[in-house]
Amino acid sequence: MLRYGWFCGLLMVFLCVGCGPRNNPKFEKTVPVRGTVVRANGSPLTGGWITFHAKDLTKGDAWAIIGRDGRFELGTYKKDDGAMLGTYTVTIEPIVYDKNGNPRPNRSLGIPAKYTKVESSDLVVEVKEEGEQDLKLVLR
Repeated sequence: MLRYGWFCGLLMVFLCVGCGPRNNPKFEKTVPVRGTVVRANGSPLTGGWITFHAKDLTKGDAWAIIGRDGRFELGTYKKDDGAMLGTYTVTIEPIVYDKNGNPRPNRSLGIPAKYTKVESSDLVVEVKEEGEQDLKLVLR
């Protein structure tokens, strides 16, 4: 019985050690980032999923759904809460949502293939601390 008590006590110590403040996630500051995605001819992209992939792997990615007017507003922790400071490679995927809210690919959006992969996208954006950022991204 004494061994069982020691075992339970030791188990509780190990469980409580993991509950300290150092294991709580640190939420890094985000700044508002919104913008417009347009084609080379200046017409807005009418849908898609835009992702800002952080070059610094200690930071989180930010994403948004592109509206029919080409506008987007990034979110990192939740919808529309902005992006962390830093440099990002931007990808855009041809995904739209149906009436039920289900994502589906839509190749008719005409997004050039190079923008769908981090390795080939040449869209690079730096998110700075100076207030709200309103970007214009041009797909060439």
